[in-house]
Amino acid sequence: MRFPNAYAGVKKVFIAQILSLIAAIIVIPGSALATMGSVSVFGGGGTGMIVGGLILSLIGALILPLISVIMTIVGLAQASKDEEKFFRTAFIVSIIQLVISIIIGVYSARTAGVVGAPAGLKLISGILNLLLTIFIISGITEQARRLGNDSMFAKGKRVLILCVILQVISLILNLVSSNSVMLVLGGIALILSIVFYICYLVYLGKAVTMLQNS
Repeated sequence: MRFPNAYAGVKKVFIAQILSLIAAIIVIPGSALATMGSVSVFGGGGTGMIVGGLILSLIGALILPLISVIMTIVGLAQASKDEEKFFRTAFIVSIIQLVISIIIGVYSARTAGVVGAPAGLKLISGILNLLLTIFIISGITEQARRLGNDSMFAKGKRVLILCVILQVISLILNLVSSNSVMLVLGGIALILSIVFYICYLVYLGKAVTMLQNS
């Protein structure tokens, strides 16, 4: 194995992204339960739904994202020992993302996911996620180039373009959907985010295999 640190680090980032995908999915029933419970409580019930919504929202909006960011930071710190340019930059971005994630997570958990984070925080978080994706994929393609793996190198370029497009569209829709009339756009943005995570995870999984067999 030529790049053991990159292998171990990218593997941690891969696991972290799985947790992020789970978190994005969990937020959906959490928000739904909290909303239905808020409506039902006026009829004498719905308390259980509110509590369930709070718990799911806490897990999806704060706990899992926090664990994911911490794992990403640790993974990038390790991977940067074998590739300093892109992984080191991604590491710095992930530190900033940790602070923003905590602020957004606490805000979302306090409102049970019913009220989204302020547009400014959503924009900053979206930009940081975009930069993180760019630097991580660029770091992997650089490793592929050094290993002479032309297939992974070319695939990385395509995946990078696709992921950037999906994230930019999702970010725009999320910002616009802050208006309650445009909530459907928020749903579309969530779907695009899930598609992004799947594409990203597939490439990260192949990167782990590439580095393991190097």
